[in-house]
Amino acid sequence: MTVQANFARLGALVMLALAASCAAGPHLPGFAEEMRPCDIRSREFAVGSTDDVTIAGVLSTPGEGRRYPALLLLHGNGPHDRDQMISNSPMFRMIADYFLRRGVAVVRYDRRGYGASTGTDFEHHTTADSAADARAVIEWMRAQPELDPDEIALFGHSEGAMTGAMIAAADIEIARLIFMSPPGLSGAETWANQLAANLRRRGASDEVANAVHAVLLRYAAWVAAGPHPEDDPAFYEIGYDFLAAHDIPEADNTPAFARQLLSGYRVPWYRFFFGYDIADDLRRVRRPVIAAFAEFDENVPPKDHMAPFLAALAEGGNINVAAKILPDEDHFFLRHNDERLEKHVPGEMTVSQALLDYVAANLTGGFTPRKECAG
Repeated sequence: MTVQANFARLGALVMLALAASCAAGPHLPGFAEEMRPCDIRSREFAVGSTDDVTIAGVLSTPGEGRRYPALLLLHGNGPHDRDQMISNSPMFRMIADYFLRRGVAVVRYDRRGYGASTGTDFEHHTTADSAADARAVIEWMRAQPELDPDEIALFGHSEGAMTGAMIAAADIEIARLIFMSPPGLSGAETWANQLAANLRRRGASDEVANAVHAVLLRYAAWVAAGPHPEDDPAFYEIGYDFLAAHDIPEADNTPAFARQLLSGYRVPWYRFFFGYDIADDLRRVRRPVIAAFAEFDENVPPKDHMAPFLAALAEGGNINVAAKILPDEDHFFLRHNDERLEKHVPGEMTVSQALLDYVAANLTGGFTPRKECAG
């Protein structure tokens, strides 16, 4: 998900990201010898979704003459087209290349409001809207002669995991789910935990961070119950407590300061996110799940999210689950010369080989990778 928000303490803006997905093009062990020529084919498509939105994308197959298993790539939150650029690196294009060379078709599409797709920007539609768009694409995929309608898997990162869980909770025909850095807590808890942890990293005491965390949960509940009038007194009451929890001097604890820091969270995306709990959908998922968590994920820390994620699946009776914390990885699983960097190098990042090898090793049935093609 790319959750981006302005947050400040003593006037300093803190950028917050719960962001998008990942991939690269490493080799599966033993697949390098006797490479067959690649025959990758792509064609554009456009489908109608809710709210008179048109979703545009591309279907790529590893050849012709058979019906292929297919991955549908699900965006994280943010202004993403079908390539999902993170740090100016085309994440989804790299995922597609990796699996296409191993015999799996891939569908990528432009998020609502971006690329060739129509609709509002990402802050003014919700994860439920994204799920509606993905469902429209899935129905289109099931009708395509190049694809096996019984072997369609959803591949999502962060918010994309939320989208995938929503779909698979109701659609028993989805073959399997692949999640990277999936949340296991509610949106409100995820957000409040992120901001409190961010304060601690900036030197705040546990007392201050815990006080802010409590107010953030109050604010998230209020936003989720909206929309509210622009000048609702409850907003300013929470805003006053929010600033006071930071030990902001009384003279600086003003309605204008509260608006500056908190108003941006009143948009539709946050209103939905604050009221959503992925566990409710995970309990209804019956299909195989592959989940990868990242050791150094500061947005969805596995110490907070992995246990409730797995517990929700278990409560629903789903035992076909592979889950692992991958060492030395960040939320994006992005590498530079096979090293994790604290600061990404724009345009030069690839996705961890360990991540894609882990996913490929756990794919079964029609998705079992074939020998890699060349060229």
